[in-house]
Amino acid sequence: MDALLLAAGFGTRLRPLTDSVPKALLPINGVPLLDLHLDRLFGEGIERAAVNAHHLSGAIEEAVRRRADAERIALSPERTILGTGGAIAAAARFLGGDPVAVVNADALFAPPLREAAAAHRDGGFAATMVVIPGGPNPNVRLAGGRVSAIDRESRDPEAFTFTGLQLLSRTAMERIPAGRFFDVRDLYDGLIAEDRLGAFVWRRGEGEPFLDIGTPRAYLEAHRMLASEIGIRLGAPWKAGPRGRPAAGDGWIDAGARIGDGAEIARSVVMAGASVDPRVRVEESIIGPGSRVAETTRGSLVTPRRTVRLDS
Repeated sequence: MDALLLAAGFGTRLRPLTDSVPKALLPINGVPLLDLHLDRLFGEGIERAAVNAHHLSGAIEEAVRRRADAERIALSPERTILGTGGAIAAAARFLGGDPVAVVNADALFAPPLREAAAAHRDGGFAATMVVIPGGPNPNVRLAGGRVSAIDRESRDPEAFTFTGLQLLSRTAMERIPAGRFFDVRDLYDGLIAEDRLGAFVWRRGEGEPFLDIGTPRAYLEAHRMLASEIGIRLGAPWKAGPRGRPAAGDGWIDAGARIGDGAEIARSVVMAGASVDPRVRVEESIIGPGSRVAETTRGSLVTPRRTVRLDS
């Protein structure tokens, strides 16, 4: 089975951090999300992957080229943003197998690929969404092992959250118009009407993570998650090493950051190229590349151009 990793998005909710760093390259404990996903996918048996790119696409392309297994990865650049559906149509020529796995780069979890693919094939579905009960965005409704509705506006705690992992058969991919923006939910609507959109419910065990890294707060929380035994299960390095070192409270200081004598870093992330002056305390904050912190900073996202509250 091949996979498409969706990495073209603007990361709007993570601005201003994503003004200079594409969301898929945001590092978690020194390792970019893109690498965490690709390592995991190949470890789960994926043969070949495609990565789409639009926002700051040059950085995405360079990150793929630097990988030792770059020959297994195809780049699918988008001159204009195509949406999930359009991205699938554009990358289809790079991908073999049936079905194809499609994964959002901003979701952090260990996808149950084999089990989901087996359920997809056994059900004879055109597409299958991997969902969790409840979750942060419960708008998927199920009936009899199938998706019966996707609410575009409302949310229901009794519904299910789409994890960002889906399986698409060739027959479904062929229904997506090529060369233009296409909302994959329009494809889903047609498949729902035909009872051909399957649902694989991932009932996570205790401690199994699912985190949508769409906000600065969630990005900071991901570091705490991967600094635990959960990170070990996800294959994420977290101990001191060439990429950086842990900070107090499961924070992270990149190897390329400069920390002055006597500075205190607590429950925070200091990224490559950032600096913290001597005897300054940084708490519950994200210090972006190229930023300098000269005074005590709490609950903030700091970039060279501006500083915003973490929860704003």
